[in-house]
Amino acid sequence: DALRSRLVAGEIVPWTFVRNARDGLAETYFTVAGAIVDETEDSNVLFHGRIALALRPDFTEARLLVAQILDRLEQYDLSRAAFAAIPPDDPAFAVAELGRAEELRKLGDLSAGTEVLARLTRDQPDFVAARIRLADFLRLGDRTEDAIAAYDDAIELTPEGDPALWRLYYARGTLAFRQDDWPGAEA
Repeated sequence: DALRSRLVAGEIVPWTFVRNARDGLAETYFTVAGAIVDETEDSNVLFHGRIALALRPDFTEARLLVAQILDRLEQYDLSRAAFAAIPPDDPAFAVAELGRAEELRKLGDLSAGTEVLARLTRDQPDFVAARIRLADFLRLGDRTEDAIAAYDDAIELTPEGDPALWRLYYARGTLAFRQDDWPGAEA
């Protein structure tokens, strides 16, 4: 939005997508990785993604791809580290934090993953995906009351008619059922 506003105002904005030959080569390796992601072994995609990052360490899209491929390879600690390397001022930070929390859960540290999501919901209160994942993590950690409250928050933020609503209501209903709250479960 900020870039669009600057352009509409007639401001000349410097080209920063590919700043030099290294950036261009990194973009090429990343493009190849994206093109072969479902066409070859994950290790081949990872190879191209890692080269892109070696050429351009601040290449967020390549870092996200590498993190996702490491997850698919069940290299959860390496994936978590890749997600964690995305700085807080990057537009993809919130998505990276979702990934980092999931990797922590897969590594057996549900508590740390829950804290990542709790911090994310505090910092970005309107980010519905973070609220949903927080509710899911709280449910997995048997923190039923907290999970119900988090599902309520997610439901409140989700627009009417959104296909995701049924899952939120269902999850909240199963928690009410666990508490022998039949009216709550039925509602």
